[in-house]
Amino acid sequence: MLLGMILLAAVLVPRLVIPVVASDQFVDPLIKPRSLSRLISAPLNLKRDFNIVFATLAYSLPLLVTCTKARLEAASEKLRSVRAALVGYAVCVLLLAMYGGTDLSRFVAYLFVPQILLIGCMVDAGVSITEIAYMLIVVFIFNRIALEVPVWNLLAYLDFCIAYGDRVTVNTMYRIGELGVYVAGATALRKVVNRRAPSAL
Repeated sequence: MLLGMILLAAVLVPRLVIPVVASDQFVDPLIKPRSLSRLISAPLNLKRDFNIVFATLAYSLPLLVTCTKARLEAASEKLRSVRAALVGYAVCVLLLAMYGGTDLSRFVAYLFVPQILLIGCMVDAGVSITEIAYMLIVVFIFNRIALEVPVWNLLAYLDFCIAYGDRVTVNTMYRIGELGVYVAGATALRKVVNRRAPSAL
């Protein structure tokens, strides 16, 4: 409770003390009171909801390509003492993504805390070097790390970054398909690895 009040004060006090005449915040009750309507309209925007789910799955690619039911159960058991806190943290991140603005991929990146802990526990439980190498390669490819960000063209930039506001295009469908291919590839790779090491999770 005290921590919540401190955080609220940290947000409100600067806004009340420092004069602000314009705001680009998605929801800003102080400068743009009408933006409060987005508290209701944003969750009802199905394209925005779709992009939040897609952004979350895209950011979770390292987890998606390494997880199995057994590994998730083992990780969940290891994290039992902090499980409720991690779920609460993830819910807060997704709520902030819903009301934070349009660059959804940037907001869901704060899910790095539960993702790192889950992957760490799964690796500790037993993930082959081959799977880890595969994970690093597909994350490198999917996130276009080697490519130049096309800042000179807005539409190309939005396609590059993916999951922007309620913008759903053919490129969005292509990237979803790409994500599915990588996850399917991880499943196939695991079958090959498990033939050589049947005891793997």
